Amino acid sequence: YVLILLNLPDGQYGWLTVFLIFNDPMGLGLMFIGALYLFEKNENTLQALSVTPLRAWQYLASKTITLSLIAL
Repeated sequence: YVLILLNLPDGQYGWLTVFLIFNDPMGLGLMFIGALYLFEKNENTLQALSVTPLRAWQYLASKTITLSLIAL
């Protein structure tokens, strides 16, 4: 980030501010979701879910809602 900031001309920080504000939490969230997926895979939770009538979109919606509520 420092190299990007040093090479920008003056007055071009508006878009970069938005990028920096949203980039780090988004990347951290993706890593967190990946870690949760691996933990569930190691605990055989995903195999148990595969025999239930739960659809993939319901699983993703539940993860999205719970992680969004945790973030608040």
